[in-house]
Amino acid sequence: MSAFTKRYWPVLIVLSILEIVFAMMVLSATAPNDPSNRSLGVCLIIVGALLMMFSGALGRSAIKQSRSLPANIVKVWDFFGVEGLQRLYLGLGIVLAIAGLVELVRLLIVR
Repeated sequence: MSAFTKRYWPVLIVLSILEIVFAMMVLSATAPNDPSNRSLGVCLIIVGALLMMFSGALGRSAIKQSRSLPANIVKVWDFFGVEGLQRLYLGLGIVLAIAGLVELVRLLIVR
């Protein structure tokens, strides 16, 4: 890992997570307010839990699969490194699980 990567990977991960938080806020605001429909929240929690459980394997497999891609894309994955990608998947899983919980709580409050 280069010195630049070691120094700035937390910033890149935080920006990625903030982007997903914003997308989840937009999705939650535009979702129907039917309290009986909890499928969006449950789906987000399940996907978030799966991402958290398999973050290590997903990070390693993303690096392995990137080796057959063009050189520019390989440089992007190498920039993050295996640990960076594992943390990225872990962070995305946490954000999705929290978004699912917020959606379920929002539907319970609407009742």
